[in-house]
Amino acid sequence: MIDDEDLLLGCRLKLQQAWRHRQALGEAIATEWEPGNPPPPHFGVILGDFLHNLRGVLDHVIWQLVVLNGHTPTRATSFPICDSRAEFDRRMKRSLRGLTAEQQALVEEFQPYRLDGDPRDHMLAVLRDLSNTDKHQFVHETDAVGDRSEPTLVFTRLAVTTEGLWRLETYVIYTVYERFARLFPLPSHAQPRSTATG
Repeated sequence: MIDDEDLLLGCRLKLQQAWRHRQALGEAIATEWEPGNPPPPHFGVILGDFLHNLRGVLDHVIWQLVVLNGHTPTRATSFPICDSRAEFDRRMKRSLRGLTAEQQALVEEFQPYRLDGDPRDHMLAVLRDLSNTDKHQFVHETDAVGDRSEPTLVFTRLAVTTEGLWRLETYVIYTVYERFARLFPLPSHAQPRSTATG
């Protein structure tokens, strides 16, 4: 049963599950793939499970912020990831309804269009594109590139490496999620206990 008092428990569970899938992918690469042979196609399925959980954390944070603010989330409640200011302004009206102006500004801080350079290179844009491909189009392909004696596995046409997946996960946890987690009160079981004196 999910603790109603701990609004971020579901987010933490999804982050934990994303980590498990990334670990499973690493183990599968180490034990099920022989360099020189094509990588097994089910590696892309494990990748999709990793992406689904990581992307879901962002949407869950927005949903829980709406709840924290005393509003009712809608089907459109989600964490928009936009390549332009115009797209963000359009999507914000539905996706971020129920958030305060300060909370909406925090979501905007992480938008790809705020990146110097191509917004499609932003970590969250990569996560969005990878996740959308897995959800709506096809299982990500896996390929081996580089030296035959020490090939590197890459996933999808974006050529994301296992190291890139680790950096993506780290960014979502320690840059995005941690910033939003500070907006939530600690549940009672995590509150510091006062020590009785006298």
